[in-house]
Amino acid sequence: MLEFAGYTRYWNNLSADAQLPSLQPGQALQLQAAQADQKQTQPPPRYTEPKLVQLMERQGIGRPSTYAPIIKTLRERDYVELSQGKLQPTALGLDLDAALEKLLPDLIQPAFTAQMEAALDAIASGQQDWQVYLTSWHRDYFAPAIIKARQAIGTSHFQETHLKETHLKEIPPASPGQNLAPQAQKSSTKTLKNQASQLSKVTCPSCGELMHKIPSHSKKLKANHFLKCIKPGCATVLFWNSKAKKYELPYRQRTPDPESFTDYPCPVCGALLERYSYTKEGQAKVMLRCSLTENRKGKCKEVAFFQAREGFWSPKYGVLEAHFEHL
Repeated sequence: MLEFAGYTRYWNNLSADAQLPSLQPGQALQLQAAQADQKQTQPPPRYTEPKLVQLMERQGIGRPSTYAPIIKTLRERDYVELSQGKLQPTALGLDLDAALEKLLPDLIQPAFTAQMEAALDAIASGQQDWQVYLTSWHRDYFAPAIIKARQAIGTSHFQETHLKETHLKEIPPASPGQNLAPQAQKSSTKTLKNQASQLSKVTCPSCGELMHKIPSHSKKLKANHFLKCIKPGCATVLFWNSKAKKYELPYRQRTPDPESFTDYPCPVCGALLERYSYTKEGQAKVMLRCSLTENRKGKCKEVAFFQAREGFWSPKYGVLEAHFEHL
């Protein structure tokens, strides 16, 4: 029953059967027809490889050089399969996604990956120190996240599975009919634990606890390991200096040596220049550089005065004394 015209006054295509006739309370009505329309909600279409790349571009994930390897990895590990030109998740991929959603929810968020990509870009351009970033990332996020994940699935189950998988990888398969002795199995397991992390004799400069030796295959390190303090709330790391024959903090965490400072300011930022000893072609040499680590990898990276007969000389700023006399 139409109470008032409202918008129907201007609705030219409103059909007559859309308006109810005048009815009275208690009036009997006769059914003339009944029907039901079946409608199903369609899921969003699966991504093709180009569409997935477009999505990653919009969300700041990956770079042009990494798009193809990302998709290749997804297919090689059977996380997705190509069906009718579209990427279809496999049962393994769905199970992995569900596990990560429960155990490491932040890790699979697009914003998390985009922020890390931005940090890596800053490292590549010299605006961020990679050691400081990785150390803080591990201390503030990754280590606590792994602890929570282990608690979620059960620490004992995680350790048992991890040791079993590592044990199978490291121990060569026995020949048919040959069994490994229990003593050898225990010895091998103990060796694997020691290889994963060894207690060193170096004390942590921050808290005084003995530090652990962590194996590493990074080509940027001068040794095949680094030292890390595992005391909760500390997580200090030390790297081996092959020239000084000692472990040192990352550059940005080191206390400046006042003996190395000169009376000359940096021609770019104004900070004092410092003496830096190095070896080239077997000869010990000295140069002057900006004392601020963060600037040396950025705006002051060209500030370098090398020792010469007439004093210190720079390819860009000339002789040190003459440069400041000119200023």
